[in-house]
Amino acid sequence: MSSTLVLLLATVVCFFAIVHLPEGGQAADDCTVCPELRVYQEKGGHDFVSMMNTNSPPTSSSSDNNPGSTATPTSTSTPIPVYTRCGPSAPRILYKRPHALICNGKTDTWGKAMSEYDCPICIGVLKEAAITRCGHTFCLECIKRSLSVKPICPQCGTAEQTENIVPNYIADQLVIKYLSTQKNAKTEIAKLNDTSPSEILQNMNVHKLNLNNIENLIIILQRKRDVLSAESRVHERTLLLEFLGELLKLKKAEKDRLEKEVYLIEQDLTQVTSRPYNAVKGGGMNVLHNDLESGDEGIPMSSDIEGFNTQVLSCQELKEKSMSARRKRMHSHFDELINIYMDSRKVDLHDVRRNDATVVPNDSFDYQDLDRFGSTLSRISRYSGLKPLATLSYSADLLTNNNIVSSIEFDKDSEFFAIAGVTRKIKLFEYATVIGSSVDIHCPNAELLCNAKISCVAWSGYYKNRLGSSDYDGFVTIWDASTTQKIQNLTEHEKRVWSVDWSNGDPRLFASGSDDSKVKLWTTITNQSVATIEAKANVCCVKFCPQNSFIVAFGCADHCIQYYDFRHARQPLATLTGHKKAVSYVKFASKDELISASTDSNLKLWNLQSASTECVRSFTGHINEKNFVGLGTDGNYIACGSENNSLYIYYRDISRPLLHFKFDNNPNMLKVDDAGEFVSAVVWKKGSPVIVAANSQGSIKILELT
Repeated sequence: MSSTLVLLLATVVCFFAIVHLPEGGQAADDCTVCPELRVYQEKGGHDFVSMMNTNSPPTSSSSDNNPGSTATPTSTSTPIPVYTRCGPSAPRILYKRPHALICNGKTDTWGKAMSEYDCPICIGVLKEAAITRCGHTFCLECIKRSLSVKPICPQCGTAEQTENIVPNYIADQLVIKYLSTQKNAKTEIAKLNDTSPSEILQNMNVHKLNLNNIENLIIILQRKRDVLSAESRVHERTLLLEFLGELLKLKKAEKDRLEKEVYLIEQDLTQVTSRPYNAVKGGGMNVLHNDLESGDEGIPMSSDIEGFNTQVLSCQELKEKSMSARRKRMHSHFDELINIYMDSRKVDLHDVRRNDATVVPNDSFDYQDLDRFGSTLSRISRYSGLKPLATLSYSADLLTNNNIVSSIEFDKDSEFFAIAGVTRKIKLFEYATVIGSSVDIHCPNAELLCNAKISCVAWSGYYKNRLGSSDYDGFVTIWDASTTQKIQNLTEHEKRVWSVDWSNGDPRLFASGSDDSKVKLWTTITNQSVATIEAKANVCCVKFCPQNSFIVAFGCADHCIQYYDFRHARQPLATLTGHKKAVSYVKFASKDELISASTDSNLKLWNLQSASTECVRSFTGHINEKNFVGLGTDGNYIACGSENNSLYIYYRDISRPLLHFKFDNNPNMLKVDDAGEFVSAVVWKKGSPVIVAANSQGSIKILELT
């Protein structure tokens, strides 16, 4: 029995010896310290004996585990690390497995990784802090809810009752201070985000930075650069996708529009090609031949050519030459002609029936717009220049510079024309006599002597011998041109009168506009005005509507054009705005169309029939910044002067000049250059391509479009 006990004891001893063999499989000759104990002694400086003689671990502040935080009391339930000696006589060592990481990296709801201002129950900042009898602090609502479920402290397990909970005012104050610090930190971060990097570096104490700090800064900046680069690439890709998508939509819409335009042009081309040429039938070629022989005076015919070795041009060659010149003029305005064509055909462009192949193009659509465009094309290319027919002089004294012609007007039959200006004379010439004379000096048929400088003259549209004039002294005078005597002298205007015009509908009515900002309606029956329109600025020009006896348009120095009915003079029918300077002239192109000239170097065509009375087109190319340069029209072509001593011709559908004519310097003038000379008056001879224009030196040209 004793031997059996001895054998059993030896077996147990051997087992423990094998279990506690040191690393390497060999038993230690003496008690040696385990590696864990050696590390612990090196770090903490405590030996095994002192550790074993106490029931608590070496004290350490919470700053060892959480730098930057304040120290907190160590819980008695914290597991004590126990280290042992190797050998059969040493006590057994047990290591407690750490808690799993939960809740954003915290070991548990009351671990040391949690902030001291957090509630252990809700893991949020303390709200209405309350302390239990055991000394732990929670949110008031959280601890009440916890105790209602189980009446023990959630942190230490001590029995607690709701009645024993008291407010923790100190904790509340600390929480308030903590939140204020956090808010200030966020504010500083926001300020830092608004601060430029150069200011941040300037405010930073760079002298205290060591190499590690600089390397860390570089790493942080590189990471930030990578983040910004990635965001930039994302934004770039997003914008690129949006741009390409919008561009694709635009190009598809443009493609659809171009396809419709091409289809419309092909239809028009087919229509023009298949249309019978009516001019060839019924002697059309003979009419054309006669026009060529008698029409262009600038092109010599074979029967008129004499001289040594002169090449005689046939009719066919003349036609080809004329067509070549017209083709050249067409191409010089090709861009604007494209716009005119598309505007005239825009209704047919959006006609969905044209996409139906079953519809016959030649029989199903109206081509009047195409015909009108053809007429426009013909008018644009018809004339190639201005040919002087005669030259007159307003004043016999060529050495004076004060010879400005302010107004030229034809009578109702275009047989006589009147010339007036600053010499206080109105000279009357017979057109046929001037044109038919072979001499360069032309004497007037009559002269009307005035008391002041003349600003405007106007012939009555009903009485052939009735002529009206306005002057710088503010007088409006009615003359009998046949006797050169004054019929009426009207003096109601208080300042200079710029314009006078007769009504076409009622031969007794005429109107005047003045610097006193008034437009007055007069009658030949009495010397008192019968109506007055108060304008807001100086009135520079007045014109009656050709088809209405009471409607007038007048331009003012406030850049506006007023359109009035004298029978309802309180409110204008329309106010046309668009000019940038004073409106110097207005002319009616038709009943519903008005042309205006301004010292902003622009002519404008207005549509009076539209609700918005919009500007249809602006004409630019001449120079007009300070003077009255004249304006004339036949309804299709527009003539105006320029301050470079030239006359410009426009067509109503083209914004650029078709033609221009330069006035010559008078060789008898003392002035060498023409820097100050300008065309001052223009009139269009009714029913013909003849224009009479005068400049500031008193030179008058009768010009014909050829």
